[in-house]
Amino acid sequence: LRTVPIRGPVDDRVRQVRRGDFDGAVLAAAGLERLGLLHEATEFFPLNEFVPAPAQSALAVQARADSADLVRHISLLNDEATHAAVTAELEFLRPFESRGDVVAAAYAFSQDSICLHSRLLTYSGEIHCDMVLEGEDPYELAARALRQASASPRLMEVDT
Repeated sequence: LRTVPIRGPVDDRVRQVRRGDFDGAVLAAAGLERLGLLHEATEFFPLNEFVPAPAQSALAVQARADSADLVRHISLLNDEATHAAVTAELEFLRPFESRGDVVAAAYAFSQDSICLHSRLLTYSGEIHCDMVLEGEDPYELAARALRQASASPRLMEVDT
């Protein structure tokens, strides 16, 4: 298996696979479904086996800070549970963003508490560490995951 980056909108990526440019592509089912292309999927990876890149399920809206009315209206769209989950994912990612030796994956969801599944891998797919932790505060939860990751004998020092 040889992996290469693929760029462009989801429908274009599907066209590239159909055309034979690639033998396959890993795409989010949500994007395929939104475009009516879910029938193109041949396999679905469960989250416990294929942990996605952090914040893949999040949408963000940005507004000028000096537009108080707009900021207030947009804030009504915020879902606190999703915000907490995405914050935990992104806080776990932060120390690895500029590293070229490891890939950080994380998926969190929030119900009574936040559950964070985080994984560190080499670019070739070797898993350095894989953990599922629960907590109330997304920052503390990510910090705990980073401490455990840094204790991994297969991983160099983690900057927290």
